[in-house]
Amino acid sequence: GRINIEPVVFQAETASHFSSFFSNPFGPPPRSIVIQSDPVILNVRPVPAAFTGSQWLPAKGVELKQEWSPTSPQFKIGDPVTRTLTIKARGLMSSQLPEFPRWSTTDFKQYPDQPVLTDDKTRFGITGARVEKTALIPDHAGEYVLPAIRVPWWNTDEDKIEYAEIPQQKIIVPKSAGAAQPAAPVISPAPLARPGAG
Repeated sequence: GRINIEPVVFQAETASHFSSFFSNPFGPPPRSIVIQSDPVILNVRPVPAAFTGSQWLPAKGVELKQEWSPTSPQFKIGDPVTRTLTIKARGLMSSQLPEFPRWSTTDFKQYPDQPVLTDDKTRFGITGARVEKTALIPDHAGEYVLPAIRVPWWNTDEDKIEYAEIPQQKIIVPKSAGAAQPAAPVISPAPLARPGAG
Protein backbone atom coordinates (compact mmCIF):
# COMPACT_ATOMS: atom_id res chain seq x y z
CA GLY A 1 0.00 0.00 0.00
CA ARG A 2 0.86 3.66 0.33
CA ILE A 3 3.57 4.81 2.74
CA ASN A 4 4.17 8.49 3.52
CA ILE A 5 7.63 9.47 4.78
CA GLU A 6 7.61 12.83 6.54
CA PRO A 7 10.26 15.47 5.71
CA VAL A 8 13.51 15.63 7.67
CA VAL A 9 13.73 19.04 9.40
CA PHE A 10 17.02 20.80 10.29
CA GLN A 11 17.05 23.96 12.38
CA ALA A 12 20.09 26.18 13.12
CA GLU A 13 21.17 29.71 13.89
CA THR A 14 23.69 31.69 11.86
CA ALA A 15 26.76 33.29 13.42
CA SER A 16 28.98 36.10 12.09
CA HIS A 17 32.07 34.84 10.24
CA PHE A 18 34.16 37.34 12.24
CA SER A 19 32.63 36.66 15.65
CA SER A 20 35.07 36.22 18.54
CA PHE A 21 35.44 36.94 22.22
CA PHE A 22 36.10 40.59 21.39
CA SER A 23 33.20 40.96 18.94
CA ASN A 24 30.74 43.76 19.31
CA PRO A 25 28.02 42.45 21.64
CA PHE A 26 25.64 44.98 20.12
CA GLY A 27 26.03 43.60 16.61
CA PRO A 28 23.24 41.99 14.62
CA PRO A 29 21.60 39.01 16.34
CA PRO A 30 21.93 35.51 14.86
CA ARG A 31 19.36 34.49 12.28
CA SER A 32 17.34 31.29 12.56
CA ILE A 33 17.34 28.93 9.61
CA VAL A 34 14.95 26.03 9.07
CA ILE A 35 15.59 23.62 6.20
CA GLN A 36 13.57 20.53 5.38
CA SER A 37 13.60 17.78 2.79
CA ASP A 38 10.71 16.97 0.50
CA PRO A 39 8.19 14.39 1.70
CA VAL A 40 8.41 10.97 0.07
CA ILE A 41 5.43 8.91 -1.02
CA LEU A 42 6.00 5.19 -1.69
CA ASN A 43 3.60 2.75 -3.31
CA VAL A 44 4.56 -0.71 -2.03
CA ARG A 45 3.57 -3.54 -4.32
CA PRO A 46 2.43 -6.92 -2.94
CA VAL A 47 4.44 -10.10 -3.42
CA PRO A 48 3.70 -11.27 -6.99
CA ALA A 49 1.53 -14.37 -7.35
CA ALA A 50 4.21 -15.81 -9.66
CA PHE A 51 6.65 -16.07 -6.74
CA THR A 52 6.48 -19.58 -5.28
CA GLY A 53 9.32 -19.51 -2.75
CA SER A 54 8.78 -19.82 1.00
CA GLN A 55 10.86 -16.69 1.73
CA TRP A 56 10.41 -13.47 -0.26
CA LEU A 57 13.75 -12.39 -1.79
CA PRO A 58 13.46 -9.32 -4.04
CA ALA A 59 16.95 -8.48 -5.34
CA LYS A 60 18.95 -7.16 -8.29
CA GLY A 61 21.13 -10.27 -8.32
CA VAL A 62 21.74 -13.40 -6.26
CA GLU A 63 24.90 -15.53 -6.14
CA LEU A 64 25.04 -18.99 -4.57
CA LYS A 65 28.27 -20.96 -4.32
CA GLN A 66 29.89 -23.93 -2.61
CA GLU A 67 33.53 -24.44 -1.65
CA TRP A 68 35.46 -27.29 -0.04
CA SER A 69 38.48 -27.29 2.25
CA PRO A 70 40.70 -28.95 1.24
CA THR A 71 39.88 -28.24 -2.40
CA SER A 72 38.62 -31.33 -4.29
CA PRO A 73 38.89 -33.41 -1.09
CA GLN A 74 39.32 -37.15 -0.80
CA PHE A 75 36.81 -38.36 1.76
CA LYS A 76 38.15 -40.82 4.31
CA ILE A 77 36.50 -42.36 7.32
CA GLY A 78 37.20 -40.19 10.36
CA ASP A 79 38.80 -37.29 8.43
CA PRO A 80 37.02 -33.89 8.53
CA VAL A 81 36.21 -31.97 5.36
CA THR A 82 34.80 -28.43 5.54
CA ARG A 83 31.96 -27.42 3.26
CA THR A 84 31.35 -23.67 2.86
CA LEU A 85 28.09 -22.36 1.44
CA THR A 86 27.73 -18.68 0.52
CA ILE A 87 24.74 -16.67 -0.65
CA LYS A 88 25.01 -13.02 -1.72
CA ALA A 89 22.21 -10.72 -2.82
CA ARG A 90 22.42 -7.22 -4.28
CA GLY A 91 19.69 -5.09 -2.78
CA LEU A 92 19.15 -7.12 0.42
CA MET A 93 20.66 -7.07 3.89
CA SER A 94 22.33 -10.19 5.23
CA SER A 95 19.61 -10.57 7.86
CA GLN A 96 17.08 -11.08 5.05
CA LEU A 97 18.90 -14.05 3.52
CA PRO A 98 17.68 -17.62 4.17
CA GLU A 99 19.45 -20.31 6.13
CA PHE A 100 20.78 -23.24 4.11
CA PRO A 101 18.96 -26.57 4.49
CA ARG A 102 20.71 -29.20 6.61
CA TRP A 103 21.95 -32.38 4.98
CA SER A 104 20.15 -35.23 6.73
CA THR A 105 22.30 -38.36 7.14
CA THR A 106 23.43 -40.52 10.06
CA ASP A 107 26.61 -41.69 8.30
CA PHE A 108 28.38 -38.31 8.64
CA LYS A 109 29.08 -36.35 11.77
CA GLN A 110 28.32 -32.68 11.13
CA TYR A 111 29.74 -29.72 13.05
CA PRO A 112 28.31 -26.40 11.80
CA ASP A 113 29.98 -23.08 12.66
CA GLN A 114 28.01 -19.97 13.49
CA PRO A 115 26.92 -18.25 10.24
CA VAL A 116 28.82 -15.11 9.26
CA LEU A 117 26.64 -12.21 8.09
CA THR A 118 28.11 -9.17 6.32
CA ASP A 119 26.69 -6.10 4.57
CA ASP A 120 28.69 -4.24 1.94
CA LYS A 121 27.31 -0.69 1.60
CA THR A 122 28.27 1.50 -1.36
CA ARG A 123 26.74 4.44 -3.19
CA PHE A 124 25.14 1.90 -5.53
CA GLY A 125 23.27 0.16 -2.71
CA ILE A 126 23.77 -2.72 -0.31
CA THR A 127 24.92 -6.31 -0.87
CA GLY A 128 24.21 -8.77 1.93
CA ALA A 129 26.11 -12.04 2.34
CA ARG A 130 25.58 -15.13 4.49
CA VAL A 131 28.37 -17.72 4.89
CA GLU A 132 27.84 -21.08 6.58
CA LYS A 133 30.65 -23.59 7.23
CA THR A 134 30.12 -27.20 8.27
CA ALA A 135 32.75 -29.83 9.04
CA LEU A 136 31.72 -33.23 7.65
CA ILE A 137 33.29 -36.40 9.08
CA PRO A 138 32.24 -39.71 7.44
CA ASP A 139 31.60 -42.65 9.78
CA HIS A 140 31.15 -45.35 7.16
CA ALA A 141 32.28 -46.21 3.65
CA GLY A 142 29.77 -45.88 0.83
CA GLU A 143 28.24 -43.59 -1.75
CA TYR A 144 26.25 -40.58 -0.59
CA VAL A 145 24.34 -37.81 -2.35
CA LEU A 146 24.39 -34.19 -1.29
CA PRO A 147 20.97 -32.89 -2.40
CA ALA A 148 20.69 -29.89 -4.70
CA ILE A 149 20.12 -26.45 -3.17
CA ARG A 150 17.65 -24.22 -5.02
CA VAL A 151 16.87 -20.70 -3.83
CA PRO A 152 14.03 -18.85 -5.60
CA TRP A 153 14.34 -15.06 -5.77
CA TRP A 154 12.59 -12.19 -7.53
CA ASN A 155 14.58 -10.25 -10.12
CA THR A 156 13.52 -6.65 -9.46
CA ASP A 157 15.15 -5.38 -12.67
CA GLU A 158 13.29 -7.81 -14.95
CA ASP A 159 10.28 -8.37 -12.68
CA LYS A 160 10.35 -12.16 -12.78
CA ILE A 161 11.22 -15.17 -10.64
CA GLU A 162 14.69 -16.73 -10.96
CA TYR A 163 16.64 -19.44 -9.17
CA ALA A 164 20.13 -19.69 -7.72
CA GLU A 165 21.24 -23.31 -7.61
CA ILE A 166 23.93 -25.76 -6.53
CA PRO A 167 23.44 -29.15 -8.25
CA GLN A 168 23.35 -32.36 -6.25
CA GLN A 169 26.69 -34.08 -5.79
CA LYS A 170 27.89 -37.62 -5.15
CA ILE A 171 30.37 -38.28 -2.35
CA ILE A 172 32.33 -41.53 -2.32
CA VAL A 173 33.88 -42.71 0.94
CA PRO A 174 36.18 -45.71 0.20
CA LYS A 175 36.71 -48.65 2.51
CA SER A 176 40.44 -48.00 2.61
CA ALA A 177 42.66 -44.96 2.17
CA GLY A 178 44.32 -46.53 -0.87
CA ALA A 179 41.01 -46.57 -2.70
CA ALA A 180 40.20 -42.93 -1.97
CA GLN A 181 38.36 -41.06 -4.69
CA PRO A 182 37.84 -37.31 -4.98
CA ALA A 183 34.52 -35.66 -4.36
CA ALA A 184 32.64 -33.88 -7.13
CA PRO A 185 34.30 -30.67 -8.43
CA VAL A 186 33.81 -27.46 -6.54
CA ILE A 187 30.95 -25.41 -7.94
CA SER A 188 32.15 -22.15 -9.45
CA PRO A 189 30.07 -19.07 -8.54
CA ALA A 190 27.41 -17.93 -10.95
CA PRO A 191 27.52 -14.30 -12.19
CA LEU A 192 26.05 -12.05 -9.55
CA ALA A 193 23.70 -10.22 -11.91
CA ARG A 194 22.30 -13.21 -13.74
CA PRO A 195 22.06 -16.56 -11.95
CA GLY A 196 20.30 -19.29 -13.93
CA ALA A 197 16.68 -18.57 -14.65
CA GLY A 198 14.07 -21.14 -13.73
